[in-house]
Amino acid sequence: MARVVAFEPLVPPSAGDRAPCRASLTTRGRRGASELEVVVFDHDIALQAFRSGGWALAELEGAIAGATEALVHPDSPLGPQVHARGLALGRELVEIDDYADLSQEILQNGLFILERRPGLLKRPGIIVWGELSPVELSRALADWAARAELPTKGRAIALSGAGFFRDRRRVDALTEHIARGPLWLRAVDFTGAADAALLVSAVRAVLSGWVRGPTEEQVQLRLPEDASPELVRVAERLDPLDVDVLARLSDVWRDDETLRRRVDDGERVVFFDALERARRSGDTAAEGRAVGRAEERLGSASRWIRAFRRASMDRRPRLTLIPTWQCELRCKYCTIPKQDGRVMPIRTVERAIDLLLSGGSEEAEVHFFGGEPMSEWELVRHAVEWGTARANEEGRRISFMITTDGFGLNPERLAFLSRFPVRFQLSLDGAPETQNAFRLKHAGGDSYPESPGGKVAMILASGVEHEVIQVVHPRNAERMAENFRHIVGLGYRKLQLNYALGTRWEEPALVTFAEGLMAIGKELDKHRASGDPVELVNLGETLLTVRGNLEVSVDWDGSIFGTSAFLYIPKYREQFRLGHLDDGASFRRYVHDGFPMEHLLAHWYREGMADNNRSVGSVLMSFVRFMRARD
Repeated sequence: MARVVAFEPLVPPSAGDRAPCRASLTTRGRRGASELEVVVFDHDIALQAFRSGGWALAELEGAIAGATEALVHPDSPLGPQVHARGLALGRELVEIDDYADLSQEILQNGLFILERRPGLLKRPGIIVWGELSPVELSRALADWAARAELPTKGRAIALSGAGFFRDRRRVDALTEHIARGPLWLRAVDFTGAADAALLVSAVRAVLSGWVRGPTEEQVQLRLPEDASPELVRVAERLDPLDVDVLARLSDVWRDDETLRRRVDDGERVVFFDALERARRSGDTAAEGRAVGRAEERLGSASRWIRAFRRASMDRRPRLTLIPTWQCELRCKYCTIPKQDGRVMPIRTVERAIDLLLSGGSEEAEVHFFGGEPMSEWELVRHAVEWGTARANEEGRRISFMITTDGFGLNPERLAFLSRFPVRFQLSLDGAPETQNAFRLKHAGGDSYPESPGGKVAMILASGVEHEVIQVVHPRNAERMAENFRHIVGLGYRKLQLNYALGTRWEEPALVTFAEGLMAIGKELDKHRASGDPVELVNLGETLLTVRGNLEVSVDWDGSIFGTSAFLYIPKYREQFRLGHLDDGASFRRYVHDGFPMEHLLAHWYREGMADNNRSVGSVLMSFVRFMRARD
C-alpha cells in the first residue's frame, strides 16, 4: 500500500482545548478507488525540524523515507525541502476517515467550518463551506451531529471567514442545526473591520437557536493579531452571549450609523425569526417554547403580534425614495404639490439605501417615486451605481424600479440603466387625446410626444424591463378599452390598470368601468389565442379593493414614512411619519412598526371617499376573480 505524507496542522486552530503535543499520526485514507497509508505530519513542527533539528527530526525523516508522495500547500516553504528528498508533490485530494489513535483528542475540538481548504487532505471535522451548497452544508452538519463518538466539546462549531454570513441560506442551515442540537456555535473568526457588520448575522443565528430550545450560550470571537480597535471592543462585549449582547453592540457602534442600523431592533428580530422557524417546522412544542421565551422578553403576545405578522409577510423588502417633488406634468388626478427646492442630497440617497440593506435580506429593491425622479437624473444614476456596489460588498442583490412619465428618458440614460437590474413603471394613459387631456405639461403643449407613447421604439430597443401604468378616470372610462388597445398596439406587452384614487366615481362611471374591463378581457383572450400574450399585472396581485402603498418611504429631507401617501395630502404628513434617517434605526424596525391599511385610508381620503373608491376596487377585483377562475 502506497504511503502519502500530508503536511498540515495536525490539530485545526481551535478556541477550545488542543490535543496533546504530537508531531504526526498514521491512518488509512483513499484517493478515488485507491487505498493509501496516510501520515499526517504537523506542518509547523516539520518546518522547525527541517530548519533546526530537534526532537521531531527523526520522526520526520522516518515518515519521508517510507513515502512516495507529499501533500504540501503550494505556498509552503516545505515544498522544496521534501521535493529535494525525492518525494513527488501531490496535487490530488486525499481523504481520511478518522484520526487513528488521536481521534478522540482531535474530535473534541469540534467542527471547523472554513472559507477555503487549508491543504490537499480531506478529513473529519473540517467543512469547506465554499465548496458546498446550502443543502450539502445542512447534510454535513447533520452527519457531524449524529457522530456517536463525539464528546461534549466536539459538538461545538468554529467558523472561519465572515463571508459565510453573506448567504442567508447558509445562515438558515446553520441556525436550524444549532436550534435542533446538539451542535452550538463556539468560535467565529473575523479577518478585518469590514466583517464587523456581518457579526450581527452570527449573533442572530446563535440567539435564534437559543430562543427555540436549550443550547450552549457562549460564543468566543477569535481575532487576528492586527485586529482593529473596533473589533477588539466588540470581542470584549461578546462573552457571555445573551440577547443583551445586541444592546452592547449598539453601544460599541453608536458612532457608526451603518453598523448601528444592523443591530437595531435585533431583539425582536431574534425572537420573530425563531418563532417563524418553529412555525414552519410544524413542531408545536418548539413553537410553544419560542412563544414563551418571546413573551418573557417582549411581554404579552398582544403587544407584538401585529409586528410579528408584518415581519412574517413573504415579500421582498422595498424602499420608496422621493428624490424630488417637482414634475414636468400637472396631471388632473394628481394632488402632489410640485414644489421647487425639495431635492434629496446625494448623501441622503446613500443613507437611505444603507437603511434598506440593514434589513439583512438577500434581495431588496429601491423604488424611485415623486415628483418625477428622472428629472433628478444624477441622483438616480448615483443611487443605482452606489447601491449596486454597496449591495455587492455585502453579498446581496439590489434592484431598482423607477416610476416615470418618460420625459427624462433618452438613449444614453437607457443604455446606462440597461447594465443594472432596473425596471420602469411607465405612465401612459392611452391615445394622444386621453394623454394630453389628463396629463398636462406644466410648460404647455402636448405631453404625448415626450411620453412613453412617443418614445416606445427607444424604450423597447433598450431592453430595460418595463410595464405601463394606465390610469382610468371617471371622465375617460368610456375609452379605457380603446386606450388599452392603443398601448398594446404600440408594442407594450405588460400593463397595469389603476383607477383614479381620491376622485368620486358615480354609478354611470362604475357601469362604464365594468364594461371596459370586460372588453379588455376579450383583448387579452385574443392576444393569448394568437400566440402574442399580453400580461395584465392586476390579475396576479392580491385581491384588495383599494391599492394602497404601505412601503417604508424616505422623503427628500431624510424623513421616514410608512407609506408614500404623505405626498398626496401634506396636511396629514405627520400621521404617516415613522422617524428620520438621523435616528439610526434599522429597516426592519420600520417594517415591524408600519401602519395597517385602515390607518392609511382614514387619513388619505376626504370623508366618504374611501367607501366610494372601494366600490370601484370591488368592480376591478370581481373582474380579476372572473379572469382567474377561467384559467
